Amino acid sequence: MRSAPSARSAQISGGAENTPLVVMWFPADASEVDRSELNVSRPLTLYAAQCVGLQLVKPDDANTVAKFDVVTKRPAVLLVADGKLQSTDGVYGIRFAHNSQHELQNGSGLLIGSLPQRDASANIKTYLTNVKYKLTDTVMPYFRFATGYRPGGPNVVANNIDGQPLAPPVFNADTLHSYEAGLKASTSDRRYSMDAALYWINWNNLLITAVRNGIGVVANASAARNKGVELTLTAVPVDALTVVGTFGYINARLAADSEDLGGVAGERLPDTPKATAAVSGDYSFPLGQVQGFAGATYRFVGERFSSFADNPGLPQYRLPSYSTLDLRTGINLRANRVELYVKNVANRMGELNAATQISVAGGPAEVTLIQPRTVGLSFSTKF
Repeated sequence: MRSAPSARSAQISGGAENTPLVVMWFPADASEVDRSELNVSRPLTLYAAQCVGLQLVKPDDANTVAKFDVVTKRPAVLLVADGKLQSTDGVYGIRFAHNSQHELQNGSGLLIGSLPQRDASANIKTYLTNVKYKLTDTVMPYFRFATGYRPGGPNVVANNIDGQPLAPPVFNADTLHSYEAGLKASTSDRRYSMDAALYWINWNNLLITAVRNGIGVVANASAARNKGVELTLTAVPVDALTVVGTFGYINARLAADSEDLGGVAGERLPDTPKATAAVSGDYSFPLGQVQGFAGATYRFVGERFSSFADNPGLPQYRLPSYSTLDLRTGINLRANRVELYVKNVANRMGELNAATQISVAGGPAEVTLIQPRTVGLSFSTKF
């Protein structure tokens, strides 16, 4: 690779030919990028910089040009694919967003008065990196990093006699940083496959509703961490039979104490089961002039809690684990499908969630149950 025109603008590290090169580049402005020979460098598979207008490139196309506009003087970091890494397939990018909100309340009379305008604005950057590498035609590890957010905004609150807000006039965005690594593999005949993933999610400045000085506002709580494993196994031992199993383990907990939520560091997040599983099987068979089918699905959801242990307004309620079994059979005739099904065959009373607001005053928890046993007939067609 040839360096940029300015000796100051590029630092290149690497080895001999066919060795990946890492370029740290500090462009002064967009015109320097336009003049640089880095614009017509080897295929780029990773791009992470303070810039916009990224054109994605194909790793196997040496003539691809990466174009971008620099918006700050922060360094651009480029990982250049060469040699073995040319089989890498990746998607990379940065997104800039500006959020500006203005809110006020106009009113008259004894009960509804006017409240001063509150303003909130923020510049948000989100990142995406998705790298896949084909070890063989049937084995592919991958890595994904992504960030996200929900915008902050204003709280319409009154001022005190000194002209100061009675409660926080703004709340900040909450942010998410997600890391995922996995492996997709199958046998050479594609009859057996596996999709496994490990993930770690950092969730900061959780958005909640809270009370400040007797006024209801949107506020930020502490942080949470979500670590988990997901596994999907698929088997097609014969053309007529497909069996799929999905399994998940989630360890989602508060990362710091939160007085508003009534939770302490290490406490599990509400409505989040540690374990989930689903296994389904479908078998097809000839039935005269039509194609018949039969199948079943078993699902399991682990124990959960409706809130944090010391939440002052939402007493904690334990949601026990539950499982269900669904059955189905029917016929396929060209584009038409007729299906007879039975959902929740055992008529289990699984508890989905619970509202406990009135439990503060000694009332019962309001629990939502899963759908009871249901027998039905459906008809569908493809156009």
